[in-house]
Amino acid sequence: MAAARALYVALDLARVPTLAGLIREQPLPPGILMLIKIGAGSQEALEDAVCSTGESPGRIREAAALYLEQVLLAGNSDSYRTLGVEPDASQETLREHMRWLMKWLHPDRNRSDWEVVFAERVIAAWQDLKSPERRAAYDRSLQLAPRPKPARRVKSRPVPLRLPWRIEPVVRADTSRPWYRRILLTAAAAATVAAVLLLPSPNPEPTATVMAEQVGNRQPGARDPQTNVGRAPTSPGDIQTVSTAGRPPK
Repeated sequence: MAAARALYVALDLARVPTLAGLIREQPLPPGILMLIKIGAGSQEALEDAVCSTGESPGRIREAAALYLEQVLLAGNSDSYRTLGVEPDASQETLREHMRWLMKWLHPDRNRSDWEVVFAERVIAAWQDLKSPERRAAYDRSLQLAPRPKPARRVKSRPVPLRLPWRIEPVVRADTSRPWYRRILLTAAAAATVAAVLLLPSPNPEPTATVMAEQVGNRQPGARDPQTNVGRAPTSPGDIQTVSTAGRPPK
C-alpha cells in the first residue's frame, strides 16, 4: 500500500535507528499525514496502521514518534519537510499538517524540553509558508541559497565479512607434479630395483656338485680350506695309508 509506505519506513527506523541519516537524505514517502495523526493520538489512524502492518499499537506509536522527531523535525530540514509536505503542496494541505503537528506537540500533551524545541521549529516553518506571498519569498530564498556539495566518495577495497561461527577453508599450494615427471620418476625407480637384483653376489654359496668335486680331489686327511675339517677315508687304501702314516720304516 502506497499510503502506508511511510509507516513501514518508520517501523524500519525503529528496528534500526542508525538508518536515520540515510532516511533524511531520501524524499518523503507517501503517508506522512498518517504518522502525524498517530503521534497526535488519532485512534482511527492507529487502528488502520495496526490492520495494515499487524504490529502492536505501542510499537506503532513509538515508530511514528521516532520518525517525526528524527526525520521531519531534524535541524537541517527545510520548512516544507518540517511540515511533512512536498514543495508543490496546496495551502489546504499545509494547514492540515500544521494543525495535526501542533496537536501532537501541544504543551498539555507533551511537556518535555524536546517537544518545545520541535514546536518552535514547526511554528517557524508555518510562518514561512502560511501565505502565498511568504511562500513565494521562501521559494526564492531556497533558489538563491547555495546547495551543499555532495560528499566525495572514496573508493575502498571491500573487506570480506568474517563470521565467528564460520570456518574458512585453508587454501594450500598445489604441490602436484606434471604427469610426465611422475612417469620418469617411476621408471627410474624400477630400473634401480632391477639393477640391484641382477648384481652378482660377492660370495656365492657353493652348489652340491662343486662341493662333491672338491671333496673328491682332496687327499685323505687333508683339511677343507673353507671348513678347516679333515676328510675321512672313504676306501681301504685310504685307511691303510692313514694307519701307517707317521710310523718309522721297518
